[in-house]
Amino acid sequence: MIGYLGPEGSYSYYAGATFYVKEELVPYNNIGRLFYALEQDEVTGIVLPFENMKDGTSFDVLGRVHTHHYHISKEILLEIVLSVVSSGYDPKQIQEIYATEHSVNECYNTLKKELGKYVKKFVNTNKQAMNAITQAQTEHVGAVLSNFEMLDEFHVVVSDIRDSLENTHKFVLIEKNLKVNGLHNRTLIVCEPQHDQGGALYDLLHEFVYRNCNIVKILSTPNISLDHPRKFYIELDGNIEQENIVQALGMVKLKSKYVTILGSYFVK
Repeated sequence: MIGYLGPEGSYSYYAGATFYVKEELVPYNNIGRLFYALEQDEVTGIVLPFENMKDGTSFDVLGRVHTHHYHISKEILLEIVLSVVSSGYDPKQIQEIYATEHSVNECYNTLKKELGKYVKKFVNTNKQAMNAITQAQTEHVGAVLSNFEMLDEFHVVVSDIRDSLENTHKFVLIEKNLKVNGLHNRTLIVCEPQHDQGGALYDLLHEFVYRNCNIVKILSTPNISLDHPRKFYIELDGNIEQENIVQALGMVKLKSKYVTILGSYFVK
């Protein structure tokens, strides 16, 4: 069984359905409960949002993975296309729109341009928006839905309505055990330098660059206090068992208070 964040029909649900049987996906309504389910072995893995181009990477997820000593074992990319759907064909006939608050925020300017004046009806999920227009059965009511919903008798009256089209959503599968076999071509680590001083990050990254390890991403937490020192999250292009990565990590460990492997996974 695999747990996912949100109700059936959430984007995490669709991310899980790309690699797992839908009937064995289990919904959880918040991140804390999701991680608890994994801790208690209610599920063997959990799927949740990790990154998008608008909000960046979730440090909440990274921190929880690190604290619980879990591992990211799969990355799932969803290209989410939002559209206005109705029983009619003319967007100017729509007077009410059912949508999640997040969807409206993503498409606010486009909706205003295409529909003019309309009444917003907020719902919690796209599935509820679909149910609303099904019950209304009038061309004066529309919904903002993604490309993952089955439209049945409804029509897309305005397609691809995000104000910013550059917004790929990344989800991750988190499991207890680290998996390195297979076509894994990315490695994610977190480390804390022995001494938090000028050039500390450069000193760590030098070990990877010197050994021709391609660094894909670097993230850091702020140095708030002695109890919360700076941590660096480094994503590398390559399998954790590659000789150059093994050698670089060996040197980084000597220069760090700790080095933790957070993930080994495949990226297309």
